[in-house]
Amino acid sequence: MSSMTLVTRPREVREDEHYIDFGNTQSFAATKWSTAVEAQEITAADWHKARNVDNYDEFGNWLRRCIQDSKNPQQRSYLQSLILIARPMYGFIFTFEKLVAPEKVDMSIIWGLMFININLALQQAEKLKRLTPWLLSLKRSMEALNQCVENFSDENSARQQVTDVFDPLLNLLTGMIKFQRTYLAGNMKEFVTQNIDQIDDVIYHFRQISQHSKAAQELSVSRHSHWGVPFREQTNPYDRAAFPLDNLPDIRTEHFYGRESSIEHIHNHLGNQTNEKLRTYLIYGLRGVGKTQIALEFARRYKSKFDAVFWIRCETSASLRQSFSDIAVRLELSSADQMVRFEENQLKVLEWFKKTNKTWLLIYDNAEREQALNSYWPRESVGSVLLTSRSYYNFEHSERREGETIPVFSDEERWDLLMELLGPEWQHRHLGGAKGRLEREAARKLLEHLGGLALAIAQASKLILDKELTGDQSIVTLLEIFDKASKQLPPRFSGHRNEKIHALDTIWSIALNTVSRNARSLLSVFSLLAPDSIPVDLFLPGDQARLDGKLAFCKQDESYVTALQMSPGMEIAVKELQAAGLIRQDGRNFVIHRVIQEAMNYIDLGEIQESFDAATELLHEAFPKQIMGRPLQTMWPRCMMFVQHVVHLTKAFSTYQTGSQGYVTPKLNFIRLLSNCGWYLYEVADYTECLEMMAIACSASDDKGTLLYSHLLNAQGAAYYDQNKLKKAREAFNTARVLRERWLESNHPLVASSIANIANIECALGYLDDAQQLYEQAARIRESHGEDELPMLGLNIMSLGRVAFLRGETHFAIKLYDRAEACFMRKPNASQHLMAALHYARGNLELESRNYAQATAQYEKCRDLCHILWPVHPLAAATWYKLGVVEMERAPGRRYHDKALSYLEKAYNIATIRSSGDVDGTVARIMWRWSEILIEDPLQRLEGIKMRDGLKLDVTDIAMDLNITVHPEWSETETFDRLVPGYFR
Repeated sequence: MSSMTLVTRPREVREDEHYIDFGNTQSFAATKWSTAVEAQEITAADWHKARNVDNYDEFGNWLRRCIQDSKNPQQRSYLQSLILIARPMYGFIFTFEKLVAPEKVDMSIIWGLMFININLALQQAEKLKRLTPWLLSLKRSMEALNQCVENFSDENSARQQVTDVFDPLLNLLTGMIKFQRTYLAGNMKEFVTQNIDQIDDVIYHFRQISQHSKAAQELSVSRHSHWGVPFREQTNPYDRAAFPLDNLPDIRTEHFYGRESSIEHIHNHLGNQTNEKLRTYLIYGLRGVGKTQIALEFARRYKSKFDAVFWIRCETSASLRQSFSDIAVRLELSSADQMVRFEENQLKVLEWFKKTNKTWLLIYDNAEREQALNSYWPRESVGSVLLTSRSYYNFEHSERREGETIPVFSDEERWDLLMELLGPEWQHRHLGGAKGRLEREAARKLLEHLGGLALAIAQASKLILDKELTGDQSIVTLLEIFDKASKQLPPRFSGHRNEKIHALDTIWSIALNTVSRNARSLLSVFSLLAPDSIPVDLFLPGDQARLDGKLAFCKQDESYVTALQMSPGMEIAVKELQAAGLIRQDGRNFVIHRVIQEAMNYIDLGEIQESFDAATELLHEAFPKQIMGRPLQTMWPRCMMFVQHVVHLTKAFSTYQTGSQGYVTPKLNFIRLLSNCGWYLYEVADYTECLEMMAIACSASDDKGTLLYSHLLNAQGAAYYDQNKLKKAREAFNTARVLRERWLESNHPLVASSIANIANIECALGYLDDAQQLYEQAARIRESHGEDELPMLGLNIMSLGRVAFLRGETHFAIKLYDRAEACFMRKPNASQHLMAALHYARGNLELESRNYAQATAQYEKCRDLCHILWPVHPLAAATWYKLGVVEMERAPGRRYHDKALSYLEKAYNIATIRSSGDVDGTVARIMWRWSEILIEDPLQRLEGIKMRDGLKLDVTDIAMDLNITVHPEWSETETFDRLVPGYFR
């Protein structure tokens, strides 16, 4: 039988096309259900069958009859299990119908689809055997969802949240029908897991909102910390800058028009400076509707009401990091001007939000990815936050959301905006007499096509005034050009196109045809890079051959190659694009609107492929290369310059893989680029971005038996290991080792890396004999390669020292640590991060021996190196934690506990940035120690006991997520240590 892949049908309504009244979401929720049902590919015959069983009673009665009629005990057992799904599904339907009342929704299709699925499964025992656990998994998820909705205090937010379940629920039920008819059980398991995971993500978000809302309520006027310990106000050290200040970008339109009610709504909600809580407001709506300009206009008008106004670009983790570094510089925080201190800047800025008495406004522009945004959210802070987004997602985790959907301009507003952009002189020349009537009618038709989108109207005005295009600068002429271009517009390569997007694409296609081929080629490459800061330097490669083909006009004269100046051909192209309003230049960076980037999706596959290859070659040339598995640490500043562009290119590639007309084919340098960038992301502990990039790189690799593929798996395994996901890490490391041993000599350094990685897994699991054998094997390989491999040899020897320490062989461990240090000192510049780990290991040894002064000295050395290298790395959090432990253990009374609290607070702040605010193993371990201190304090004993009880539940969830079995005989110390990656215990 031929293989089949189930592809979810694209939604007819994109996420940014809904109209949401955030004060009353009933209509939105009801419409979202109807849209989700209409998007399903259900045959007429199945619709008819589904109507036979369309409510709770009919479904239950039919299933009970099946049980009574069944002669097969095993079949009866399965059916008796399946009847359990009826009640949670009924609860979901009843609750949602109640939430949207008086709006009417018909949810009977759920019963019908479950009926069809079970009926199909009854035809064959194996099908019923497979279907039962999948539906029972759905049952558990629906029970959890019902509980979340029931406990949610705000119905508006609950309605909005629950709508995100519709697509995966219906996709699951319709998809299982298709799979059963083709009987592809293997593919089915993956499909079911994917959709149930999406439902579970909604449940998780419900819980996050509840937790964050509770934490916000507990934030008192006195600004207490998360654990009831007052923050120490340090206004003077944190407020060194001259206020007021802002970092608003220079992208404000010259002709801001309308939107007065929106600006008033924002001001009414965010303007109250006496309210002691974090206030948030979401500006949601279509691309091109003017969300960014509304936010900018509000900030310009009311910035005098705030001491500080900060603009944050949210497209990627890299753009968020850069934005926070910019804020740190404006605040004049210590060391903020050093390029390699992004993470420390992030930590210090978040601390400033918590501790300052200044009033501030943050504007998160283009907020789309919660995982990226979480680590940059001002928790436990008092201030104002404005978000712009195409997503109605609850980024702020608030039960009572505030925000609005920005509508398109009305007919009157469209006309007024166009006239304002064209100017009084144009109106005087074109709107009089019979010609004026024709112009007005043409304008009415054109504006109707453009759908009230501010960006489209602005671009149309530029085209009207372009004499080379229209000749007489008339709307009649542009409308004729528009109608012709609209009919000739090729299909979008990725994503569907409704009328508004069709009009936008038509406008951009006309604009692109006004510029030269070179300018168009340059723009097509810009469209694949991070939009807000495309460096000129990227187009000035040392190897001019990287510009062959599409970007040959960017090449410099062979007799005069400079890294400072664009070629004459590129300068001409840039000026054309600026004149057409398609880009702007900000110093040595180019800026392009995301809508213009997306417009490039309509060009043909061949042109997209050429642009993708050109961008790949430039980034591959610019991004540092990992050699022989060695760290990229000394090249981090250059990595930072280009990482966000690699991330953007990777996401573009992923988008193109879902296109309806074919796929972009990556060349080998694309995989190499992702391999190098992924390893850098691992080194700076951006594990989420690293794993996403490696998943895309692995999928893009045609040959999964190459040495290059092993590098991808190695980065993937390393990221999983640092997250303590040892099972996934082992799978990746084992396959990487097999590939490396296939292609390389047995004593190659990369083989040694793979062997040592597997040893790390064995050590973390407590299999010390196996770990020792593997570490020794890796060390022997390193020793055979001389001076260049000394840092990595030192790492292997240090790991052997850790094995000895875990066995209680203290003196032998010390000898091994001394040998490791000797290796590191021979290559000090390349070994700083390894020296930090060595100091941490020595600190653990001294702590175990109760040599508290020596332990503190070693941990402080590790802390100082972390401060220089990566202040919010997991090792930094672990070091602050251990410093706190030392203070607790050196004197069990309260004498040192203020100091311990200070250290644990620093560890917690770093850990929550890494965990995006969730309680993971690292956070749980810190909170456990914190609870011990609270329990010893008579005034906070109850708070400590409450925290300890909550942690018991957290430990169970964390251990399950990490696939760890918690043994009853483990001490509390060992239990919490096991939740933390091996390096950081």
